[in-house]
Parts: sequence; C-alpha cells; structure tokens
Amino acid sequence: MSEHDLIERYIYAVTRKLPRRMRDDVSKELFSLISDMLESRCGDIRPSEKDIRVVLTELGTPSELANNYLPDKINYLIGPEYYHTYKTILLIVIAATSFGMLLSGFILLIIGSEEFNSIFHFFEWIGNTLFSMIMVFAFITFFFAFFERKGIKIDINDNNLDELPPVPLKEEVISKSGTIFSISFSIVFCIIFLLIPQIFTFTDGENWIPIFSISSIHRMWYLFVLFTLFSLIKEVYKLYIGRYTKKLAVLSIVTNLFSVVPAYLFTHTHSLMNQTFITTISALFKMEEDADFILYLFQNIPSIFFIVIVFALMLDAVTTIIKALRYDKS
Repeated sequence: MSEHDLIERYIYAVTRKLPRRMRDDVSKELFSLISDMLESRCGDIRPSEKDIRVVLTELGTPSELANNYLPDKINYLIGPEYYHTYKTILLIVIAATSFGMLLSGFILLIIGSEEFNSIFHFFEWIGNTLFSMIMVFAFITFFFAFFERKGIKIDINDNNLDELPPVPLKEEVISKSGTIFSISFSIVFCIIFLLIPQIFTFTDGENWIPIFSISSIHRMWYLFVLFTLFSLIKEVYKLYIGRYTKKLAVLSIVTNLFSVVPAYLFTHTHSLMNQTFITTISALFKMEEDADFILYLFQNIPSIFFIVIVFALMLDAVTTIIKALRYDKS
C-alpha cells in the first residue's frame, strides 16, 4: 500500500460518513491538514508509511473525525438527560396499555362476543394488541426524541447552583402514585370504551341494551384518543416535574383548552346515543309524571357529559394555577 493511497483511504473513510454536500470541502481540508502535519513532522524528508500512520492516529479514527464535522453531533436517539424519565414513562404506558388490552379481551371472552368466536378473531385481537404496543412505543420515543433534537428543556434548571429549586414542601409535591394511577386509568378507560362500548348497557328487565351507538363510537374513535392524549401529556409532565410550578400551570391551561375541542366534537357526534336505548327509556317512563323531563335527560346525556368534562377541566386548571402561584416563587 502506497503512502498516498493510505491517506486517500483515510479521507474517504471520513467523508463517506458525512452529508454529500460537505464531502468535497472536507476532503480538501483534510488533505491540506494532513500535508501540513506531515511537513511539520518530517520537514524536507519524504514521509514514511510509519509517519503517515502516526499522523492519522493523532487525528483520530475516521468515525471520531467525521463526528466533529457533523452539524448535528447528537449520535443518540434519547440522551441521558431524558432517558430515565423516558424509560419510566414508557414502562408505565406500556403496562397500562397491555392491561387494558388484556382486560378488554377477558371481557369479550366473558360476554361471548363475536370477536372471540373463532380462532381468526382471537389472533386478530392478538395482532391488535401487538400493534398497540408498537404504536405506544413509537409515539413516546418520537416525543422524547423530538425534545432531544430540539433541545427543549422540560426540567427545572439545574445547570446553575444559584438557580437550583428549593426543597419542596410536603403539600407542594405531586403524588407520584396518584399521577401513575391517572395515566393508567386514562389509557385503560380509553381502550375499554373504544373496543367494547357495549359494556355500557341498560336493562329493561329482559334485555341488555347498549347506551351508546357502537358504530358512531368506532367512527369517531380518533377524537376520544386525542382527548386522552392531551390528558396524558399533562399527567406525564406532572410525573416528570413532581411539583406544582408555573410551567405546569401554563401546560394545564393549554392542554385543557385543547381538550375541549375533541370533547365537544365527540359528545356531539350524530347519533352517539343508541336509538333503541332512547326508545326503551321512553316506553319505560311514559307513564311517569315527570316522563318528559327524564326522557330529556337521557336524550341529552352527551351534552351533560360535555358540561361535566368542561367543569372538571376548569377545576383542574384553577387548582393547578392556585397551587403554582402559592408554591412556585421562582
């Protein structure tokens, strides 16, 4: 192997790891740098292969050198600053999703649903479970990788000793177990409600009648998922930050406001209520004195749900704001 060939191979090994637009400039720069280093080392004497190897070794491996030229020097998907939180949240969400899917499958088995009447449907359910796991993993990984790439800081600043947060009071700390329960409950309820809405039933003494229209729920599933997603973003941040802060208050306001939109669209979906259920209620209470009022209530269950949701979101936001203003003095 000639000395010149070794240099060319080294430069090629470096530039092949770089974006194409950078390769020519880096190649010229490296060739000039290596020539200067050899001249400094050998003077007017022709460099030997040993001299070239020494110089190239001083420059580092091609991978190390290429990394110095990369505009984005982050060579990991999720770095140490986020990894612990990423792993914790991933385990919680995957566990909750797994439990929700298993619970839905168990309920379908108990009620003798057509979903489990054949081996084909059983394996279809297994496939849906695995697909859910993959989607959960992909979403959470993308979420944290996005923050990593954009350098978005979601933690309290701990880079400066003067800016370290004070030790929180007991009432200032957000219960980790409560937050984990909220995350798990949101995921499990979302899965159960979307996969087996028929468990929400009413009986007239002889038959079990679903309260909601299954087809309408399946058609508008993404609105319910979006509502759940906004709730999870807030709860995940609570779990991460662990205390009431002004940032948490702002996030709560934003997520709760965004949550109102899918909540309204979903609860006001056309024919969300099962018409058989409405007809049955009308027949059961038609002889009562306040039959019209009772029927009105049942016909407007979606609107009542929406009012309750908005009230709960407002209460959550106000509570978070009050506690943030009281405890976060930064």
